[in-house]
Amino acid sequence: MMRFTLKFKVSMVVLALVACTHAPHAQQQATPFDIAELWQEPTDLQERDLFLGPGGSTLAPPATGGTYEFVAFKTSGTNPGYDVRDSPGRI
Repeated sequence: MMRFTLKFKVSMVVLALVACTHAPHAQQQATPFDIAELWQEPTDLQERDLFLGPGGSTLAPPATGGTYEFVAFKTSGTNPGYDVRDSPGRI
């Protein structure tokens, strides 16, 4: 029976790991995609309010003197944050 040294065993494990990571089947193939899948041409650009957004002035926060009340920390999603209530009661 052959006795392998610790150095030999470690080098064989490292060699196997390197071979597995460089194997062609282990490489992820980039799939080409069409940019049209991500873009929709806006058709009503003249009617859009690009300053105040889709809610217009009715949903815009007050320019000065607005008061906000802390409601809760965000516990879901990928971006940390918190919810607040404004003076009209919107969250």
